[in-house]
Amino acid sequence: MSLAKIKPFRDYSEHDVVNLFSLDTATGDMGLLVKIKGDGWKNNDNHGIAWNEFEIKNVYSPRWEVKSKVTVTTSGDRAFGMTLYKVLEENQFGYPLRYDPVRLQEAQAVVSGQAVPILRKGTVLYNFGTVTGVGAVNPGPGSGLIPSTTVNGGLAVVHGLNQTLSGGSVVRITNLVGECLGKKDADGYALINLDFYK
Repeated sequence: MSLAKIKPFRDYSEHDVVNLFSLDTATGDMGLLVKIKGDGWKNNDNHGIAWNEFEIKNVYSPRWEVKSKVTVTTSGDRAFGMTLYKVLEENQFGYPLRYDPVRLQEAQAVVSGQAVPILRKGTVLYNFGTVTGVGAVNPGPGSGLIPSTTVNGGLAVVHGLNQTLSGGSVVRITNLVGECLGKKDADGYALINLDFYK
């Protein structure tokens, strides 16, 4: 069974949500860490026609998009925030969601090209998965959170502010984006507090 990266239980101010960027892919999950792509937001060129909706002769139906983009973080990136909505084109039956705005809102989703809400500060229930055993770093109260170096757009758990590198040298962690407020439950969810302003 596939579980969402974040649950609907969330606590944040709307002032800490940015609605100025669209995701640079046609689909994407909620709860992804993202970074600003390219030149970022521009006052004079932040939206426009993306493409023609139909491939029928003599039919022109332009689709608008937000040109300022974010992309999923990869290893070593500084995260801008976390997506609060999914990016989807179709529902589970293959019907385009751009024609069904009610189901689009019920799914907590936007279609590609639309601005996706990005959380900069707040508290969410985040899915760390149910991996346990040797080498698993499980979240606990006070554990730090950094962008993952192995999972694009994911979070990694760190204990303490220092990290030991493979050569044995110790470096101070400077890219903390939040902390855990408790242990994860049986489904892998833990309550976390995020702050990307640091």
